[in-house]
Amino acid sequence: MSANDLRGCIGEYWHGNEPSHHVVYLYCYAGQPWKAAERLHLVVTTQYGSQPGSLCGNDDCGQMSAWYMFTCLGFIRSVPRAIITSSVRPASQSRAESFQRKKIHNDAENILNQNIYVQSIKLNGKNWDSPFLPYKN
Repeated sequence: MSANDLRGCIGEYWHGNEPSHHVVYLYCYAGQPWKAAERLHLVVTTQYGSQPGSLCGNDDCGQMSAWYMFTCLGFIRSVPRAIITSSVRPASQSRAESFQRKKIHNDAENILNQNIYVQSIKLNGKNWDSPFLPYKN
C-alpha cells in the first residue's frame, strides 16, 4: 500500500468508497480525457496491488475489483455509452453483450508511468475521435 490511507483517500477523492468510482471518468465528459488517464493511472498504481491487504476500501460484492478490471481493460460502462480510457495492460481482448458480442481489442504498446495516454481509437477499422463508445442496453 502506498502512502495513501487504507480508505483509499487521494486528496479529496475517496476511491475506497464505491459511490465515488465515477468521479475520475468525469474528466472525459468535461472534454479532458488526458486528465482522466493521469488520475486513473494514479488510482490503479496506488490503491491496488497483488499482496494481501493491498486493496483499499471495502470490496462490497466485488465492486472494487470490477472497477479495477474494467479500468485495466481500458473502458468502463457508463450510461448510455462506454468510456474509453488508457489501459494499464499491454493488450487485452474482451467480448461484451452490450456491444453485440463484438470483440473489443486494446493494444497499449510501451506502457510506462509516463506513457499512459490514448493515442488513437478505431471503431470497425475507422478512426474514432471520441472517448465514448455507444452500446445497446
